[in-house]
Amino acid sequence: MHQDLPAPKLSSIAKSAEELILANLATTDTVLIQTANSIYRFTLSDPAQRRGRLSGGVLGEQDVNAIFLGGIAARTSQLNNTASLSLGNRALFVIEQETGVRRMVTSSITRLAHARGE
Repeated sequence: MHQDLPAPKLSSIAKSAEELILANLATTDTVLIQTANSIYRFTLSDPAQRRGRLSGGVLGEQDVNAIFLGGIAARTSQLNNTASLSLGNRALFVIEQETGVRRMVTSSITRLAHARGE
């Protein structure tokens, strides 16, 4: 079983959204991704390439380089949107590790929030 980060009050630190198009966000902006069991934090380093630092959920407090590849539709299990995170979809990331890369898929997204970087 994995350790989750404490659940922040999303409404007090960020604006909630049904969909976030990553290319429209700025470098250092943070996206909070809440699923049924976990909360992930994705801080963008290159919004156009959907690159950033990911932590939370199965990663715990570990902060890893990650690339968002797209959303997976819950009904069809097909990659359906490579540009944005959306409620109801699962998020597919590629995580960079010393030994190579691995993919990580979240459970269905139940809440999204966006906080401007500093």
